[in-house]
Amino acid sequence: MVHAENGLATDYLQDKYLQAGRDPKEVFVATRPAILEAEAVNRAIAMAQVAGCPLYIVHLTAREDIVVLKRARNKGYRVFGETCPQYLTLTNEEVFENGALAKIGPPLRSEDDNQALWDALVSGVVDTIASDHAPKPKTRDDDFFEAAYGSPSTETMFPVVYDAGVNRGRITLTRLVQVMSENPARIFGLYPQKGTLQPGSDADLAIVDPTSSHTISQRTQHSHASYTLYEGRACLGKPIFSMQRGNVILEDGKLHAAPGQGKFLRTDTERGARDFFTTNKG
Repeated sequence: MVHAENGLATDYLQDKYLQAGRDPKEVFVATRPAILEAEAVNRAIAMAQVAGCPLYIVHLTAREDIVVLKRARNKGYRVFGETCPQYLTLTNEEVFENGALAKIGPPLRSEDDNQALWDALVSGVVDTIASDHAPKPKTRDDDFFEAAYGSPSTETMFPVVYDAGVNRGRITLTRLVQVMSENPARIFGLYPQKGTLQPGSDADLAIVDPTSSHTISQRTQHSHASYTLYEGRACLGKPIFSMQRGNVILEDGKLHAAPGQGKFLRTDTERGARDFFTTNKG
């Protein structure tokens, strides 16, 4: 599993731009260009080939990444790509509007990159959507380079992606379920315990009301963060009920889970890679 950035190049650029007196938000975006992310993706793929192991690249953000990933997949390399809701629906304008709240690594990019990721999800070059949930307490005006990375995403993940994807014709509901549930389970060797509803599988499920129109607000969220980057965003379609191993977790916006209900799941990525590529062959 690799977070694809180039720390040495970023440090060099950051020192250069900060010494020139540029705005920290501008520096943050400028010192993490997509070309460096694509370089790191390519480097990770090369190292995985040397090691002879499957590779999972987390939170891809850019069109340049897709070019590298597609080339590797065409060569038959066992490499998987993941993206996140923020990289499908937000742009780097959020950094200038929301300051430290939008400090996410890799950074938010452009609308063109958003669309490239949607296209890659549909074509099968990108395999999963994950939350990258990081509910760090911070404010818009915090010192940018001292502020924590990340933003809360678990509760907004499905309604945002469903509305921006399914409702706008960018992705089918079937494919969305696949990249958010079935594929992660297969890749990490947890299928069919996870990622499907069949006899013997864990009763993990979510019921969604596709007609529920609602506006996202941090006041209704359950994380420790006091904000959401989707504040005031109107969405059509909302999870109204969810279960974990047959236990009710969320119902009509009310959380029923208790600390300690989670279980450690031992993954088997070698088996997962074999299963995934056998299932998706051709």
